[in-house]
Amino acid sequence: MVTSGAYGRCRHPLYQAILICSFGLTLALGSLLHLALLLTLAVVLASKARREERRLLVLHPGYGAYRATTAAILPGIPGLDWR
Repeated sequence: MVTSGAYGRCRHPLYQAILICSFGLTLALGSLLHLALLLTLAVVLASKARREERRLLVLHPGYGAYRATTAAILPGIPGLDWR
């Protein structure tokens, strides 16, 4: 289980990168459609991350402690940071 580097800042850095890039695209285009797609993507990725974490809790005994101290996807954003 890796807890350093990108994983020291958040538990799902790939999901974080996808959401940040999607947010940038939404801002650049200024489209309500893209905003709706971004919000949908955030819900899908958060759901997927929660499902993955249930499995990780079973596989890695130390995952619970890591989960309690590290942001999920985006720190401080409700729905994307559960600890």
